[in-house]
Amino acid sequence: MCGGQSVRMGQDKALLPLNGVPLVVHIAGLVRAATGSATLVGSRERYGNLGWPLVEDDPPGDGPLGGIIAALRATRGEKALIVACDMPWLTADSLRALAGTDFATDALVAAGNHPLCAIYRKRCLPVLEQALREGDRKVRRVLERLSVEEWPVDDPRWVANANTPAEWAAVKAGV
Repeated sequence: MCGGQSVRMGQDKALLPLNGVPLVVHIAGLVRAATGSATLVGSRERYGNLGWPLVEDDPPGDGPLGGIIAALRATRGEKALIVACDMPWLTADSLRALAGTDFATDALVAAGNHPLCAIYRKRCLPVLEQALREGDRKVRRVLERLSVEEWPVDDPRWVANANTPAEWAAVKAGV
């Protein structure tokens, strides 16, 4: 998911350089290493030149919920791993463990209520679409409409977001 406005960062977080590549490319590489494939969800105009498959929000501007819906509509499988592009501490091993977890609920969400580091089943698409039609765009609130299981996180740092210049400086410093 790379469609955010990056207001607190003051520039597009997805394109910040990490290990010589844009952050979103780094995250997509981790997802691909963990699952075998990755697709960006965001603006073709902003991210279409990065060399990754891309799904656009339709319609654009519906925030993270719109991105999750776009990803679920595009997936051919029963479920989709959804990961925000602003989690620089993620690891392929952690994502592999999350993706390999067996669960019966609608969604499996990383502990601490991280709805943008989660697996959603395609069957929750009608509920998410209904919430969006009703104007409810807060993903955490919409999760209350689903059956959700929490996935334990060994190291809470790997689900931490970099939302501000100070947080990004800490990432670059390796803190």
